[in-house]
Amino acid sequence: MGILRYLLRLSLLLLLVFAFSRIIFLLSAHDSITQDSWHTITSAFYYGLKTDVSAVCYILLLPALLACIELIWEWRFLYLLRRSFIRIVIVINALITAAETGLYHEWGTKINYKALLYLQHPGEVFHTASLWLLFVFLVLTVLQWLAGRVLYHKIVAPADKITRQPWAVILSLPVAAALLVGIRGGVGEIPMSAGDSYYTTNPTLNWAAVNSLWNLGQSILTGMQYGHSNPYRSMPEGAASAEVQKLVKGPCDPAPHILTTARPNIVLVIFEGWSADLIYSISGNADHSCTPHFDQLAASGLLFTRCYASGERSDQGLAAILSGFPALPLSSIVNYTSKVDRLPSLLSPFQRDGYGSLFLFGGQLGYGNLSTLVYHNKFDHVIEERDIDPQLYRGRLGVHDQHTFDILQHVLDTTRQPFFAGFFTQSTHFSFDYPAPKKPLKWAGNDSDYANSLMYADSCLGDFMDKAKGKKWYSNTLFILVADHSHLTPWSQDHRTSSLHHIPLLLCGDVLAPEYRGKNIPATVSQQDIAATLLAQTGHPHDEYEWSRDALALCSHHFAYWTFTEGFGMTTDSCELVYDLAGKKAVSSEFRNCDSVALKKQAFAYIQMVMDDFLKK
Repeated sequence: MGILRYLLRLSLLLLLVFAFSRIIFLLSAHDSITQDSWHTITSAFYYGLKTDVSAVCYILLLPALLACIELIWEWRFLYLLRRSFIRIVIVINALITAAETGLYHEWGTKINYKALLYLQHPGEVFHTASLWLLFVFLVLTVLQWLAGRVLYHKIVAPADKITRQPWAVILSLPVAAALLVGIRGGVGEIPMSAGDSYYTTNPTLNWAAVNSLWNLGQSILTGMQYGHSNPYRSMPEGAASAEVQKLVKGPCDPAPHILTTARPNIVLVIFEGWSADLIYSISGNADHSCTPHFDQLAASGLLFTRCYASGERSDQGLAAILSGFPALPLSSIVNYTSKVDRLPSLLSPFQRDGYGSLFLFGGQLGYGNLSTLVYHNKFDHVIEERDIDPQLYRGRLGVHDQHTFDILQHVLDTTRQPFFAGFFTQSTHFSFDYPAPKKPLKWAGNDSDYANSLMYADSCLGDFMDKAKGKKWYSNTLFILVADHSHLTPWSQDHRTSSLHHIPLLLCGDVLAPEYRGKNIPATVSQQDIAATLLAQTGHPHDEYEWSRDALALCSHHFAYWTFTEGFGMTTDSCELVYDLAGKKAVSSEFRNCDSVALKKQAFAYIQMVMDDFLKK
């Protein structure tokens, strides 16, 4: 049976290729698995067989079909097409595996639909990677391609020619049935999911077990549903709406007025990837603090010590800050231009009041499609890298913070007051090539480059604020300092948890009423709440911001919602739930004097209604 021998040999080849890719992934992520036993680590190969076999069956569909045709009609083109297809699959798998060696440490996930959206701007992706990572990517790609080529000639080539045997076509039906069963992961009612390969509490090993090609394919299928249906529906719409109303529109007393004026200048500084872990005024860890200048500002400002980012990428964070729209697990609303047009604009009410406005970023706003959101807000002036003096020093991603802070100050000097200025920093973005010497930080381990970049960015902030104090506009300015998302630290390595979404949020400036200076607010809030909070303090309605709450209102409960690539989380002042949609289970929970059943119901209702709102826009 030539066709069966061919398909079995091809299956063996693909399983060996996947095993080789898994070894590369484990070696690249070795720092995350050093505490696990050898047996636990190698078990990734056993549990990974589930998605490996499914991926093999997906891949075999085309070669099996072509081989069946060759049983009736011998045509060399079909033979060449089969061989070329397998070679292309091996190359694609090699590219994915090689890319994941650099991606996983930063994102905590394998390549997925969300990552592919960034490939719309390949130039920016290229500039993000260091020369070393590009070299490793190239070497690993070539190495896997050569290994796959050798294995093909050793295992498959002796049986890859199908001779004409019309009677053997009767095998096509059982072969097709076997492939479909393999794709589904069995004959059960529920098809296989990534969670079927999960076997340990270490997320790195779970990801190692999940086949990269299979994961990307499933992620694309789910992501493509975003424009058509709600993959997060778990209850009737009326029940979900009622639960969300309890959260978003729950009982609250009016917020106190913390500003001395209703028409302050507003400077919104959005930090790229600042983690609360390395900020002493929030973490309380003086030995591992990287932000003395931010801490000094916090000593005379109003600091929210339990603020969380809605997502894990900049496009998600800016949408949450500027429009109060929550993040989605697999994508960002800024990737859908027509939907961005239906978002509220934080700037609009201030423009109606006669505010001047500007937005400044030292990089390229096209990356992550940020330009759609920025231009939707209709800032009077938008400045990005292409508009900045080419003589200024540039890193791999653009002009660094020391220069862009200076540009911000210069432009504010000539902007009519009152003004609204948005500024997005970039020096704390990977690959951390800022223009300053790096200090040896043994406590930071593999995150030393990031910690150093945070120190640099903080020094730029401090220099800007010192200079701003001598400006005429300073005394009437409210500074809002917040991060777009958090980052890996020695204490936060799991992308799913609340600790890796914990970010700074600080209000400061002379317009802050004296009785609120130097105070901390320990209530749980989200970066989504900035819009409603600012609008309320400046006397503007904020009803259109249905996902944003006034963070200063005296409510009976507070909460924050966040997403990661394959799931979501919700935390309150006393409860926390993290749910992995791929594994279909809670991966982290903490309940202190609260109703855990109610929290889970509210969390599922929340993500369902956010997705419904996304689909309606």
